[in-house]
Amino acid sequence: MTSSRMWCPILACSLAAIFLTALPTAAAHAADEPAVVAVVAIDPYADLKKQARWVGGLVDQPQFDGYLESFIMIATQFKGLAGLDVNRPAGVVVTAEGPAGAPVVRGFVPVKDLGKLLAALQGLIGPAQEQDGVKVISPPGMPPIQIVEKDGWAIVSPQGSPTAAGLETALDPVVKSFTLGVQLFPARMPAGMRKQLAAVVQQAAAMQAQQGQPVDPEALAAGLESLEKIETLLLGANIDVEKERVYLENRFSMVPDSAEAALYASAAKATASVPATATADGKPAAVSGHATLAIPEPLREAAKAALVQALPVSSRAVAPGGATMTVTVPEPTNTIFKLLRAAVPAMLDAGGLDAALTVDTAAAPRPAARPTRTPSPSRGSTCRWHRSWRMPPARRSSSRRTTRTASRWQPRPPTRPPRCRRRSCRCSCGRSSGAWPPGSPPTPVRSR
Repeated sequence: MTSSRMWCPILACSLAAIFLTALPTAAAHAADEPAVVAVVAIDPYADLKKQARWVGGLVDQPQFDGYLESFIMIATQFKGLAGLDVNRPAGVVVTAEGPAGAPVVRGFVPVKDLGKLLAALQGLIGPAQEQDGVKVISPPGMPPIQIVEKDGWAIVSPQGSPTAAGLETALDPVVKSFTLGVQLFPARMPAGMRKQLAAVVQQAAAMQAQQGQPVDPEALAAGLESLEKIETLLLGANIDVEKERVYLENRFSMVPDSAEAALYASAAKATASVPATATADGKPAAVSGHATLAIPEPLREAAKAALVQALPVSSRAVAPGGATMTVTVPEPTNTIFKLLRAAVPAMLDAGGLDAALTVDTAAAPRPAARPTRTPSPSRGSTCRWHRSWRMPPARRSSSRRTTRTASRWQPRPPTRPPRCRRRSCRCSCGRSSGAWPPGSPPTPVRSR
């Protein structure tokens, strides 16, 4: 088993999961055991609520799990998920069945009472009807779906699909490692399914290029060609509440006895020699990473050539015809690329790559808090409230006598300043003084 950060297998994994769940399914009645080609699994509902509560605490939303529960209650018309077994995982298993290897999608939902769960979800999936001992629902815009209850599982599949026993065990390896995970078995896919998958991946890459994010066509073609050589591809995200960490992981294993398997087996023999830097406060780092990879001899020269192509430096070359070609790279990029082109080949000659990364936010200098000072006016000065006082709107419409000037009503200004609101005011405004403080008499506002 080898871990990798290669994006091509990740892209193939995610798109394949979407593709296989969206394929039109066919009812295949085969005597042989169906071949599992894809699995999607998710943690039990009770665990998901705990994880949502923990994540909500990190983003100052301690009631985040309550928001999700409210959304479910509204969607089910306040019936909730009655009848669901909240302590077991759920998932989807895709199999290739029949002579043509037609994909059949089956969903596995843990239930305690299927009738109560269907009644709670009736507003979303429609009413369930009993046909030939199975329950059939017809969601809007979708073909009929059958639901078979067996051993505490509600098996959801297209109508007419055979009931395959024991497929729910394919969910266990995924949920043991991830909160939400996808597992693919590309080597088990029939040739026709792989061709369809390649067409869908290429179409998705074209759509991504139209949005301004082009994908390298050579890398995409190489990833699609390597599908039949990959035995297992596992991609998932995990929220570990006990250890207080969230991580993504990508694993893939090659077909045994293949040249690729031998290549990755030799690459996995690398040992870490660069220690991770400790944080200033001794707590876990905000971001940490460690990459260790042994580069076999056949790949070292190719890696050096790729490095030279990926990191250009300032240079001048003379063509055979006498023309001069100059490449200029601005500083400090040029210096950094020169250092990398000198250091990485030396590491390759030593047998591999070994690097560690630590982002320590505790060591960053924090800005000093600005002192807060409450001014205390001295005797003889004007307090802040009287300096900024203006006649409030309620007093403008008071019952004071007004004088009419050019069809506009102008209230007469009051003859005395308002009483100060400060209980212990020591300024020169005076609570009962008949004189206005300097610069503070109200400005009359014209009104109709």
